[in-house]
Amino acid sequence: MFEVRLLGPVEVWEGGRRAPLGGSRPLAVLAALVVHLGEVISTERLVDFVWDEEAPATAGALVATHVSAVRRALARVGTDEVIRTRPPGYVAELAADRVDARRFEELLTAGRSLGRTEEAADVLAEALGLWRGREALEGLGQSFARIEAARLGELRLVAQEESFGLDLELDRADGTIAPLLAHVAAYPLRERPRGQLMTALFRTGRVSDALRVYQEGRAVLRDELGIDPGPELRAVHQAVLTHDTGVLGTGRATRPVPAPRSGRTRPAPSHLPPDIADFVGRAEQVKWATELLRGVGDTGRTAPPIGVISGRSGIGKTALAVHVGHRTADLFPDGRLFVDLRAADTTPLEPADALARLLRAMGVDPDTLPSGVEELTGLYRTHIGHRRTLIVLDNAAGEAHLRPLLPPGPGSAVLITSRRRLVALEGAAHLDLAVPDEAEALDLLRRVAGAGRTGAEPERAAEIVALCGRL
Repeated sequence: MFEVRLLGPVEVWEGGRRAPLGGSRPLAVLAALVVHLGEVISTERLVDFVWDEEAPATAGALVATHVSAVRRALARVGTDEVIRTRPPGYVAELAADRVDARRFEELLTAGRSLGRTEEAADVLAEALGLWRGREALEGLGQSFARIEAARLGELRLVAQEESFGLDLELDRADGTIAPLLAHVAAYPLRERPRGQLMTALFRTGRVSDALRVYQEGRAVLRDELGIDPGPELRAVHQAVLTHDTGVLGTGRATRPVPAPRSGRTRPAPSHLPPDIADFVGRAEQVKWATELLRGVGDTGRTAPPIGVISGRSGIGKTALAVHVGHRTADLFPDGRLFVDLRAADTTPLEPADALARLLRAMGVDPDTLPSGVEELTGLYRTHIGHRRTLIVLDNAAGEAHLRPLLPPGPGSAVLITSRRRLVALEGAAHLDLAVPDEAEALDLLRRVAGAGRTGAEPERAAEIVALCGRL
């Protein structure tokens, strides 16, 4: 089977034969086209990809030469129709399952969707088995290659740590210790695998080793970053000290989950205000926000989708955010949270108070909440990090007040409303909300007052709409 391999040195195989692609420039041309699979890449962009900022004057002609070299190499293994000419450049036309990096991403997504099962562990093992080297696109030093290698490398770490977690759930602590030791040694600043290693050591009776792993982690975090371990790793450390199997678990996937004392499971929080029954129009804006939220959980992301809806007072920012929140409720099985930050008030809600509200909504005992913003932020990120939750932050004052409230990963999403555009908020998409057009405003009045009344006096209806500024 024909295959392009990126998870290691860039190679092309057909059955048992490897295509001799020659020098680094043809390899870079092929890699750039395959990384952007199915996308037409202009000759100018290929020049940038292959030479970065050091392109010779003849780079455009050299691209054509390198493309021809790649085609000849592919023809030697019986495949000569992968790289096609498409003005203004070239495109790689290849099924996604013929690229090992694409198969890896698909298997990672599938494995994470299967829950804590043997099947999920097998799928993740298959995904990790596709890697042939320590890094993706080995041997290529161009900027595009380094960026793609970093992205794929982060996904590989996610897959490895998900796999370790599954092994612990499936009572495989003995077999997990050795690979976890190597992983923690290679990535000493990552706290999740360090906690997993401590858990595996505890379950196999090596309590002193688990405590030593924590002390080593705390020392390296202080030396390298000047910080202490986060609340999740500290909780594992405390559980080891107290032999708390309620936190560290037994590792068996079939163990029963204790029910609350009431005998009922805790419902997912839903704090959104009621949707507006007379909501009309805003079709493009609803589509924009909905598509943004549908990016939640995308394995290609390492940060949450964040949308900022800005506009003047009374224009309908909150109504739009709430409406979209109700429309996309199925994307957020762990809850929909809403906090009014009260930017328009004389006393806006402080970040510590907002964090406390969010934590209480997620079921944290109010009596256990710390008082400082830093500790509250850490606790909030621990609780929200593994949930699929929509957070609507209404009436925001500024970027600094918002940053502690943002979730740490791609599992949750955030909609923010503000009179300001908040252009300094990292990673946010922006929607400037204008007044509805006259047709939408008339439609709203028609729904409120009745079609009979507005239809009988259309001029008066238009006058009312105009006097209200179409709001």
